[in-house]
Amino acid sequence: MGILTFARLGLQPSQSGFAYVLGGNLYLSLTNNLPMCETSLLKSRGPGFSMPADSGFYPLPDSSAEPSAQDLAEIIKGAYDEVSNSLGSMGEKDAGIVFAGMGEPLTKLDVLLETVELVAKQRNGLRYL
Repeated sequence: MGILTFARLGLQPSQSGFAYVLGGNLYLSLTNNLPMCETSLLKSRGPGFSMPADSGFYPLPDSSAEPSAQDLAEIIKGAYDEVSNSLGSMGEKDAGIVFAGMGEPLTKLDVLLETVELVAKQRNGLRYL
């Protein structure tokens, strides 16, 4: 199946900003919110940095458009369905999932943990601890 690309994610228009792909790795954005005095992902990379156009990176439209754990679990499932034949027999080529976007993902820790739990149940039936 090959490397994961943004085009292969097949996101719906309502999922704009939820996910992007860099270097074949899936990134999920939980929020645009930053705690006081924090630096955004883009600014932390320096003044000359910009996301590659083919990454599909877009800030979430607004806070009412933040993804639910179910939204993110469905995106992860779709991504793994796309690349399942190229992960190796034991998953040794699985780069995993990165929670990173414009905002600080830990401000949405409840959504992050629920997403991990949903994916763990879908992928292997084991509860995430």
